[in-house]
Amino acid sequence: MSEERTKGRSSRDHRDRDRDHRHRDEHRSRHHHHRSHRHRSDRHEGSRDEKDRHRESNRHRDSGYRDRESKYEKRDNSAYADGDEYEWVESGNVEDNLNSNENPSSQQVTQTQLNEMNAKILKAKLRKSSDVKDLEAEYEKMKENFYGKQKQGEDIQRQNDALSLKRNYGDSAINQDEMTIQDMVREEKSSSGLGKSSIQSIIKDKKYSNDLDYQDDYSNKLAEYVQKGSIDLKNMEASQAKKLASVLDRCQLCIENDNCCDILSMADKVYLTLPPDPSIAKYSTMIVPINHSQNTIQCDEDEWDEIRNYMISLSKFYYTKLNKSVIFYETSIYKHNHAAIIAVPIPMTLSSTIQGFFKQSILEHSSELEQHHSAIIDTMSNAEKMGRDAFRYSIAKEAPYFHVWFNLNGGLGHIVEDIGSWPKGDLFAREVIGGVLNVDPYIIRKQGKWIKNDERVNEMSKIWRQFDWTEGN
Repeated sequence: MSEERTKGRSSRDHRDRDRDHRHRDEHRSRHHHHRSHRHRSDRHEGSRDEKDRHRESNRHRDSGYRDRESKYEKRDNSAYADGDEYEWVESGNVEDNLNSNENPSSQQVTQTQLNEMNAKILKAKLRKSSDVKDLEAEYEKMKENFYGKQKQGEDIQRQNDALSLKRNYGDSAINQDEMTIQDMVREEKSSSGLGKSSIQSIIKDKKYSNDLDYQDDYSNKLAEYVQKGSIDLKNMEASQAKKLASVLDRCQLCIENDNCCDILSMADKVYLTLPPDPSIAKYSTMIVPINHSQNTIQCDEDEWDEIRNYMISLSKFYYTKLNKSVIFYETSIYKHNHAAIIAVPIPMTLSSTIQGFFKQSILEHSSELEQHHSAIIDTMSNAEKMGRDAFRYSIAKEAPYFHVWFNLNGGLGHIVEDIGSWPKGDLFAREVIGGVLNVDPYIIRKQGKWIKNDERVNEMSKIWRQFDWTEGN
């Protein structure tokens, strides 16, 4: 009995100990789990704090970056604003070009097109055509287009010039009187052609506008620029061409000029008129290039084709209508002259002897100092080897010269070195021809001027028209 109790207590003790161990293990397990959870929680909190610190650091760095970006952006925008005007001007030009290609009516009219239209109007008037008013209306539209585009181009050019000056010199303006040689060279290089600034200063001079003597003095200076090739009168803008035409002795052979001589016949590039009254012989005529060239040697192939057509037609006219021969002569000794070939009818009996008179007169007027070349250039003999263009290749186009044609291909030429001793204007030829024809010396020496509504033109047109090659005869 006692053993059984003892075993019972021992069994209960074991159970109690086992229970205590289980409780202790459970408590230890819960405590370990709690410690693990708290450790994970602490680590999580630490990670979150670290992320917050990292985010804050990034925020500060981003703020500095944005500040720098803002500063650079302002600087870039400022630089773009400085160049924006130039870029806008350039894009405007491109846009105009694109628009002009898309719309033919908006294409810019050129000086050549204006000249061609003006020639059509003059030819229509000469023929008394019914479409004169329509042509004049179209011409006015072309002028409006030309001057409108020209003004727009001038405005753009002024903007570009202002920007160029600002880039080259800063904001300070440079007085022309204070310009250095380097400044002048820079200005010349930036202009569209050599001598442009000098030409503009002469044209815009107030004294030039009001003083005729001043105009004459400076006409030679402008002519020098033409001679050097600084000015291309063939491709000039209309306003500049008209101004320069009036400067060059207020040229009455330029059709752009209001006081232009009356025109007898007109082709595309050359026209026919009468010499100033009094002419050395009745029914004398003048073959004139429309473009203001110094001499006919400077004329191109198309101009020379039309010149020869007029020479052929006039030869037929004088022979058929007047039973006369003809000589042609050109005097080109002044740089500002407008090229012209004068045709003079002479009796058939003088056609062979007049050659000797010209040769003798040339030798008499030749200076003893002229030793650089032969006094006589026999272009008629040269034509036998070189053909009809012998005259154009026998004399330098820059040289002052006199030339007379005894036939369509050539005659005699002379280079004038001493211009001061050579007879003024075309007096040399008038003296020779007038002497042969027994013309009054007063008429020979008189240098006439063209007048508007010349009755001689009306008289000549009545007998000339059937020989005019421009009429399709």
